[in-house]
Amino acid sequence: GHSNWSSQWQAYADKFTLNSQGVIQKIVLPIYRADPGSGSSTVTFKVWTDNGGRPGVELASENILISALTPLQYNSIEFTNKPVVNGTFYVGAELNYGTGDTVIFAMAPDRHPSASPPSTAFIKSDGIWWDSDSYLQAISNGSYNLKTSLDIEVHLSDGFGVPNYTLNTNEICEGDSVRSEEHTSELQS
Repeated sequence: GHSNWSSQWQAYADKFTLNSQGVIQKIVLPIYRADPGSGSSTVTFKVWTDNGGRPGVELASENILISALTPLQYNSIEFTNKPVVNGTFYVGAELNYGTGDTVIFAMAPDRHPSASPPSTAFIKSDGIWWDSDSYLQAISNGSYNLKTSLDIEVHLSDGFGVPNYTLNTNEICEGDSVRSEEHTSELQS
């Protein structure tokens, strides 16, 4: 959550890098709190391209009712329009906050400023994407650091999907079966 910062923070994202092309099927993330101010309150989960080390062009989005999220559990968000990604991309959520809305996502503990890996979390404030550490240093006049990552799992397929085929029952022996699997993988930030 971000308490009194809700008017300034419009989105969160985390950075991912692939060495080959993949298709995002869904994301899985723990939700600690999901309080809708109204029955129509939403949060929009998104995938963005890379724009010089920050989230860029939106590739996909999925609008979810806050009331459909289950607090204190991992929530699975499937994308209707599955984005194709390669190289660096970003996954996160855009906040559509109204009165009384609260959604709290999980993130890694704050890392020491010189720790590796670097911060992979980004915050969009007043229309500008900041890495979490730079943002907190800017608003605190250098008093605070926040090197962190969001707890988001990205579930990918290789893009081939489920093959389309027809089976002729005259060519399969009685009692035999046919099995087809799609190759999938998972990325965690």
